[in-house]
Amino acid sequence: MNKKYNLIFGCDEYALQIARNLIESGEKVHLFTLFEEKIETLHEMIPQMEVSLFDLSDEWGEIERYDPENMLVYCALSDEAKNVFLTISLRTAYENIAIIALASDREHATKLKMAGANKMIVTAQITANILHELISNPTVSQLMQKILYENSDLKIAQITVSDRSELIGMQLHETEPIQARYHIILLAVIDAELQTWFAFNQKGLQHQISEEEILIVVGRESDIEAFREKTGDHYILDWRRWHWKDEDE
Repeated sequence: MNKKYNLIFGCDEYALQIARNLIESGEKVHLFTLFEEKIETLHEMIPQMEVSLFDLSDEWGEIERYDPENMLVYCALSDEAKNVFLTISLRTAYENIAIIALASDREHATKLKMAGANKMIVTAQITANILHELISNPTVSQLMQKILYENSDLKIAQITVSDRSELIGMQLHETEPIQARYHIILLAVIDAELQTWFAFNQKGLQHQISEEEILIVVGRESDIEAFREKTGDHYILDWRRWHWKDEDE
């Protein structure tokens, strides 16, 4: 039987950050790029991952060696139209694969969902909203400074609230005992409408948590994992390596 593999389509910094995090967690990664001239550079940047060329055709020879039941696909092309087309093509060819798609905004996320993605990460909007709030909050800004620029073992994670979570129905201010129990800090909640509710302002404190909402938390990876087991899935973001750049730069 083939090993479980993570297949990443795209080579901008979002895609590369996903690859780095997966590899650091001991996962196998195969990255696909539209740009032949970037293959050697990508190998040099992350030698632990396999890199292949693809062309958005219906020919999926490079991934046919993987068991569809044991692979996770990330659609992370920076071109929105191509990312939607890629998602449609993969869903048509492989009915049962799990697809996570990166979206730039709410409208793009809706298109990706209709195209067949199982989950969408609206990375740009979440990041922009959080950074905007950090400017006016010195305490949280100091915490982010530690994560970004110091040799810290703290991580930021996105956690989707599952139907079994004890947080469902709680207002943000009511989660403090749970945060203390797991030694994590809840920064914000992203609701179904992609509105951000911050745990450090009065408006956010009154928000009631619902299933499928996204929690943005800070903590040590082991503590985040313990919290996740009681709450839902997670995707860790290492902001110290983040850099804003388009795929075709």
